[in-house]
Amino acid sequence: AHALRPIIHHTLRTGVVASGVLLAAGLLLTAVCASTLPTDVPAFGDVLRGALRWDGPSLLALGLLVLMATPVARVAVLAAGWLWTGDRRFGLVAAAVLAILLGSVALGVG
Repeated sequence: AHALRPIIHHTLRTGVVASGVLLAAGLLLTAVCASTLPTDVPAFGDVLRGALRWDGPSLLALGLLVLMATPVARVAVLAAGWLWTGDRRFGLVAAAVLAILLGSVALGVG
């Protein structure tokens, strides 16, 4: 478990920094371009297409999605790391938690 700490730290830090950069860029572009924020939840594909066009509200949405995905990435890294190092019990529990998280996202629950 100690060997996984730097990897987990890097995963969390990368997610938070990437999210912060996307949120800051989105906020700046939304303010400068006088964009209006959407009143409904945009589809994921629309968010990606908008972010590639440097659309402020799309960058804001992508920043929030990256921030929400960061803990899920942590669980995935932990599951893979524990299974890789031979700690089956923790690896399988983390894999089960990951399956529940991904299933709830796929089903739109929670």
